[in-house]
Amino acid sequence: ILTVTGTGPTITTLTASASSNTVQYTSTGAQTVKAATYVNLTKSGVGGTATLGGTTVVNGTLTLTSGTLDANNNAVTIAGSLSSSNSNTRAITMGSGTWTLSGTGTVWDVSTATNLTLTANASTIAFTDTSSSSKTFAGGGKTYNNVTVTAAGSGAVIFQGSNTFNDFTINAPKTITLTSGTTQTIS
Repeated sequence: ILTVTGTGPTITTLTASASSNTVQYTSTGAQTVKAATYVNLTKSGVGGTATLGGTTVVNGTLTLTSGTLDANNNAVTIAGSLSSSNSNTRAITMGSGTWTLSGTGTVWDVSTATNLTLTANASTIAFTDTSSSSKTFAGGGKTYNNVTVTAAGSGAVIFQGSNTFNDFTINAPKTITLTSGTTQTIS
């Protein structure tokens, strides 16, 4: 585990792709997250804002425990999952970039959305896994901008929580499953 605290110095080179590696940004102030490929990336630090410095790839889990994660209009690719299911005060500012979810299993988990502010901006969430495995989007009843489920493959995409989407695009052969007792609103 590599823990980056404080607001500086600026990281000029970072190779964080070793198996099981986790990089944690823990400042309670402003931090820039180095544009890189990570295995696991964690943002914590009450009140702090971690701003992505460019296109960011996470091959494992992107975790927001507390503070703010600001995508800064950059593209984010997550091959594992986004996890921010707790009751700590935290915020995700998605920006105008595309958030590509290429994994299987629970790929987006904000199911416990207490004290979570999600600002969708002009972002797009794209499901790109081409396997027959299912993917779960636990949206926590939040409002998202655009969602696209357009990759080939027969694996169902399961939506949990009563979420709101600006635009929702589905291409065959995808199966969408909506959890019983929830409402998905497309505005």
